[in-house]
Amino acid sequence: MNLLNSLNTEQKEVVEYNDHLLVIACPGSGKTRTLVAKLIYEGTRLKKNEKIAAITYTNLAAEEIELRLEANCVDDKFYWGGTIHSFCSNWIIKPFSHLVEELKYGYTFIDEEDVEEITENIMKSLDLKYIEFNTRRDPNGNMVGLNEENVMLLIESVQKASTSF
Repeated sequence: MNLLNSLNTEQKEVVEYNDHLLVIACPGSGKTRTLVAKLIYEGTRLKKNEKIAAITYTNLAAEEIELRLEANCVDDKFYWGGTIHSFCSNWIIKPFSHLVEELKYGYTFIDEEDVEEITENIMKSLDLKYIEFNTRRDPNGNMVGLNEENVMLLIESVQKASTSF
C-alpha cells in the first residue's frame, strides 16, 4: 500500500493494530491520513459481503474521508462512510422501523431549526425566558457573559419551570 509508506512509525502501528484503539493527537498530526490508511488496510482483509463503517460526527469529516479514499483509488464497495446520524438512519431506523410500533407507519427527522421552533413554543407555553450563557473566559480568567443579572434570570426561570410541572 503506497499510503502506508508515507506514514511514520506510530501511524503504521495504528494501521496494523488489530484491536480497539483510540487515537488522540493534535490538529495536523495526520489522524485523518492514518484513519484512511487503516480503512484501506482493513479493506484488504475483509471477507466477501463484509463492509467497514467509518462513522464521524460531522458531514465535513465524512466528506474528507471519502475524498481521500477516492484519491487513493479505493473502491467504495467495502466501506460505508457518514455521520452517526446518517448511519443510524440508513442502517438501523430505515431497515428496522417496521418492527417498532411507534415507527411502523412512518417517522420524521427534525433538523436544528425544528428543534429551535419546538423549544421556543414550549418555552412560550411555560412563560420561560431563554438566556444564552457563554462559558468562555476573558484574559483575566473571568467567565464572559456570567453576571449577577443573568444568574438571577436563570434562577427565576428554573423556579418558574419547576412549579409548572
